[in-house]
Amino acid sequence: MHYKSSTLTAAHSGHLYISKLRLFACFALLPLAACDIPDKEIGDSEGYGESEESGEDGEDGEVTETVGDTNPEICELMCDYYERQCSFDLCCECILAGGEFNDLAGLTPDDESAYNYECAGTDEPFTFESPACEDGSCHDESTLLADLDEVFAPAGVIPREVIDLVTVPTAAPHIWDQLGVETNTDAATTMQFEVVPTGVVYGLESVWFPPTDLPDEPSPCYNSIEVEVVIDMSTADGALAESFEGTLTADLDKTDPATVSLHTELALAGLAGTLELSPEDPDTILDEEMTLEVDFGQVGAATGEASGELQIAIHPSDDPSLTLSHAKVGHWGVGG
Repeated sequence: MHYKSSTLTAAHSGHLYISKLRLFACFALLPLAACDIPDKEIGDSEGYGESEESGEDGEDGEVTETVGDTNPEICELMCDYYERQCSFDLCCECILAGGEFNDLAGLTPDDESAYNYECAGTDEPFTFESPACEDGSCHDESTLLADLDEVFAPAGVIPREVIDLVTVPTAAPHIWDQLGVETNTDAATTMQFEVVPTGVVYGLESVWFPPTDLPDEPSPCYNSIEVEVVIDMSTADGALAESFEGTLTADLDKTDPATVSLHTELALAGLAGTLELSPEDPDTILDEEMTLEVDFGQVGAATGEASGELQIAIHPSDDPSLTLSHAKVGHWGVGG
């Protein structure tokens, strides 16, 4: 997770900054004159900021510090790595409040209008939930495609070509990798993999809404075709004997010609085959689902033989919310 933090009080950062400048100037001019630097602690105000006459609580002529003239310097010191003005302004606001500015770019809030910054370490910590500095977003517009022989223009793909590719049955050597996980199978067997389309095909046009302050930000969105299918997957050793529904995706924007792929989850408790898994490390536990990734190749390929891989997440026994690694359970085909 990307995480940045900035914290410093206005008065403290200003003194430290100016003290460094004084030391630098002293040593630079040392051959010319000796430096007379009085001992200073954080909180001393001599020679820094505006001066003003004290009131009832101070002696006449006492110099006291005000933050006003130092605010720009503090913000430049603590927030200058933020290239976007909106991020810099939020960081500055937090620092001047005496807080710690956290950039939580790796976390996605439920509210799409919120962006991932917080100001912690103050009497009343607060988060920023204005759309003024959002990251932009992709919004999918789905269309049910009735004519499977007509090109879906946003993706540049003809649905029939996707169906012709994936309906080629696959019979390929399958290896149970047993990397980080143990199975009740021999190392090698054969995979039988067959796809039957249901006739439901969607075209997805992903529309890019850039950040308001970055209207020319390039789109990261992908247009695609989705084909709903029924999949039969079995191994000769009987470990897998599965039949389930899934959705195949053809993305032109990622590769040209479009690559067709499948990503789905298989619950261990729901397997029809005899496969059993256990972790190699007794202090870990396995996830309740395996991840199935299948690559059917590119649209227009001479053969549509699929390759695939099964993985499962490994968690510490004392904290199942953490993921230690993803174990490779098995694979088949050239790309598996």
